[in-house]
Amino acid sequence: MCNIFHRIILLFAFGCFASSGWAQFSTDRATRTPIFRSAADSISFSRTRARIDSLKQYREIPQHYWDSLNAKFDELYKTAILDYRISYVPDLRLPNLDSITGDFHEITAVSISGPKKRLPESLFKCTNVTMVELVNTSIKRLPRKLQQLKNLEILEIYHNESGGHLRLRQNKTVKQLVISSKTPEQLPRRYSAFASLEHLDLSQNNLTHFPNGARKNKRLKELTLKNNRLTLEGKIKYHPHVEKLSLQYNNIERVPASIANFPNLIRLSLNYNKITDVDTAIVQLQKLEALSFYKNNLSRIPTPLYYLSSLKGIDLFYNEIESLDSTLSYWKNLEVLYLNHNKLIFLPQNIDKLSRLDALFLAHNRIDRLPLSIGNLRKLKVLKVSHNYLRTLPPSLLDLSDMEDLDIASNYLSDIDPRYFDFKQFKIFSLGNNPWSTETKRILLTKVPELRKRNVFVHVLGENESLDD
Repeated sequence: MCNIFHRIILLFAFGCFASSGWAQFSTDRATRTPIFRSAADSISFSRTRARIDSLKQYREIPQHYWDSLNAKFDELYKTAILDYRISYVPDLRLPNLDSITGDFHEITAVSISGPKKRLPESLFKCTNVTMVELVNTSIKRLPRKLQQLKNLEILEIYHNESGGHLRLRQNKTVKQLVISSKTPEQLPRRYSAFASLEHLDLSQNNLTHFPNGARKNKRLKELTLKNNRLTLEGKIKYHPHVEKLSLQYNNIERVPASIANFPNLIRLSLNYNKITDVDTAIVQLQKLEALSFYKNNLSRIPTPLYYLSSLKGIDLFYNEIESLDSTLSYWKNLEVLYLNHNKLIFLPQNIDKLSRLDALFLAHNRIDRLPLSIGNLRKLKVLKVSHNYLRTLPPSLLDLSDMEDLDIASNYLSDIDPRYFDFKQFKIFSLGNNPWSTETKRILLTKVPELRKRNVFVHVLGENESLDD
């Protein structure tokens, strides 16, 4: 079980999954306070959010109620918030440089805040510092002297009013640079002076044009551009070394041909945009393993995506997709397929060509049958197909003896084969909110307690009071 769920968690951590827009409300150092359309909207938003938080403590919540709350929150999130007021605060977990009175050599991480125009000399006494943050400063350039701090690897800069583009001097120690400001005019024009830079995070800078200033950084592996206003319509230059590109929360409507200028991409996240189409040039990304379109406007899976044969995970949650093409057979390395909250009616018969598939997420669609071929997915351990229109399960599903998590809740199933309760690897079995027959309820009365004795979590809420914990 550990391997499959570890892979799923890794994909989620990349940004392939988030619920109800929570991720946009704050970053580590920036607080985004919503500006509401009206006082009534503010009250409704706060109450809905508080209600969702209060329900998280409960083990079993009726899915329809949970979905209703989330739908209300999403609607308020889209219509009630006009803009955000951004404020930056120091990380209170870090010692503030001005308050240090002990041995500077013991300091490994430090915060510098306030209207300082240059780095304080006391910083250079912190010879073992590995991380420095600057908050609400007014520094115009980062001096070459900074590389005297031989152990400094992480530099974070929040709301630095430099009066123009921040200037960088030669540095060979910093590997991670984070800059978050209110306008792109505060950002450096280029980053090549930071020769060891591996991760550049320019989230939340109101960027409207793609920042090409790091294209010559030979060690740059990760470029994060979340919470900006990018459309990708402008020029994107060749970035030969970047392996991970994060573009969540922007204004992208179409993935352009210039995406091919990241030939070594392994992970690409485009969550929370307005994407309806993808240029064919994306097929040139033959190293791409993780691709995410969570909450976009796709009415279909763009054909070029099927030819990304290196993909191991693709997240298409919350789109308007109605069908899968038989061309999915090119996804020969796919391990996780996320398709919850779409408009799928059926799966293609050749779904079994995804021979490495570990997890298949199909909840909240319009599927009324599963193909017999699904039983050939012998590596499948997770199948989520709740909130569909299933009336029967294909007998071949019983061949998936390694199943760990099976969710068939909220369908139209009346009967179930008792052999489903014999899966040896079961960890989670959700089957509530189905119109079970009298005979099936008798089976549940016997089989559910047996599974629970094996520490299997069985969700049967809403079917029979005596079956609940």
